[in-house]
Amino acid sequence: MDAAAVNPTPCPRCDSPETQVAAHSPVAGCWTVLTCDTCHFCWRSTESWLTGRGWHPAFRLDPATFGAVPVMPPVPPLRAGG
Repeated sequence: MDAAAVNPTPCPRCDSPETQVAAHSPVAGCWTVLTCDTCHFCWRSTESWLTGRGWHPAFRLDPATFGAVPVMPPVPPLRAGG
């Protein structure tokens, strides 16, 4: 991603400050898609759950525990004709 697109908004899932702007709406100022460099979470700036209390702390990820997470299985290839 473009280094100029660094976003000051912390990640709502892991609270990392290392987030970036991934995309903007085709109509200027409608929404922005943000992504976290730490936990790879993506969210839109207009997500209604972000207003008010935001992400419940019980569901927040702790980046310090990422090393203990099992490896994510690969996504299988698409079926022919699908």
